[in-house]
Amino acid sequence: MPVFASDIDDEAVRVTARNAELNGVRRLVRTARGPGYRTQAVTKGGLYDLIIANVLARPIHRLAGELARDLERRGIAVMSGFLERGRALVLARRRAYGPKLFSRIIIDGWQTLVIVH
Repeated sequence: MPVFASDIDDEAVRVTARNAELNGVRRLVRTARGPGYRTQAVTKGGLYDLIIANVLARPIHRLAGELARDLERRGIAVMSGFLERGRALVLARRRAYGPKLFSRIIIDGWQTLVIVH
């Protein structure tokens, strides 16, 4: 299954590509630098089975519509990188677009939400 990985940080993109190469899967991993859903390669990618976002609650909240649009039916979104106080903000926006909370993990106050479309 091919993977498309994007990040706003050049170093994160470089490290992702290098790790894919070191693990022998570089031909399966495509990388791009850009601001999330405004990255042209992301918008042209079609529907995704799995979307992982590791950003703060407000950016996840703002991108809710795009995530719901680009997530395959029965696709999974894993969102992390925000504190427990941001959970309500993230979940309220998700409910408006249909995806359902499947699981929540809390480690030292940091949230990970697993959502199924």
